[in-house]
Amino acid sequence: MKKLLLILLCPILLLTSCSKSGVTPQSQSLEDVIVGVEWSLTNENEDGFLLAEDGKFYLTQKCQSNTPIGNWIIDGDFIKYQFTDSTQEITIVWGEVTEYSESQIKLLDYSDSLITITEVYILGAADIYGCMNEAAANYNSAAVCNEQDSCIYISIEDELVGSWERSSVEYDYTQFAYVEEYDEFGNEVLVGYGNFFQGSHLLTENSMAEFFNRDRYVIELHSNGTYDKYEYWGSGFADTSEGTWSVDLEFITIDNDTYSYTKDANYYKIATSSNFTSKIWLDYATFSGDYGGDEPNDYLEIENVFETFIRIN
Repeated sequence: MKKLLLILLCPILLLTSCSKSGVTPQSQSLEDVIVGVEWSLTNENEDGFLLAEDGKFYLTQKCQSNTPIGNWIIDGDFIKYQFTDSTQEITIVWGEVTEYSESQIKLLDYSDSLITITEVYILGAADIYGCMNEAAANYNSAAVCNEQDSCIYISIEDELVGSWERSSVEYDYTQFAYVEEYDEFGNEVLVGYGNFFQGSHLLTENSMAEFFNRDRYVIELHSNGTYDKYEYWGSGFADTSEGTWSVDLEFITIDNDTYSYTKDANYYKIATSSNFTSKIWLDYATFSGDYGGDEPNDYLEIENVFETFIRIN
């Protein structure tokens, strides 16, 4: 019976002795896990290392070229590197692995009877190079490493050259109502306009066409500083005109009129109050413009007008 117990215990003792002292057993070997992958600390520079599949040992750092220091050797729990100096072949212990998995490596940094310090390396994120300036035409939002001299800048003039169509108009208004009041004897006591209502209005597509008596408004800005304007009505042109334009960081000038503007991706929003009628007569019970309206119709006083133009080419 004792012989049988010894026979059964021997494999267990042998398996126990195969586990490396202080290292968590894994289904994969240390070499299988660690080689060919960049490992880094979570410090600011993301210092780390790479044991390349070609046998080279590299020190790594975020957004920096890898630095070769020799050929790597895995000897049990120890990571070593070897290099030749003149006629000497030198092997140096770089670190002792205390624990490893597919997502992290722990290396012994210091140990005595009172304290043990380990450095934890995790899978390093790929260095994505690209232009990191949002003002550049080739801005790469995924980039974490700025690629020197890679940014391409396009002038505001170049960005604006092309065909633009008015897509909407928004404005603030005050509506004035014509008031007629009489006393009990039929005498006028109040005849005139009173502040009736304030609000904002957004014109798009059909409402904009009705407001301007035009179906479409298109302006083509040319690189030589000239423009052609087309106002469509029905199946043909309602009006065409031409002139000059210029732009800087704050204002766009069309002929002699200067407007402030904001830019967002594929559209420009232009403040055009200075070139917009300040009073619009209204038909009774409607919100449509009647520029030649006669009293006593209500009217709107217009301010803070913004026209939005979208690129169509």
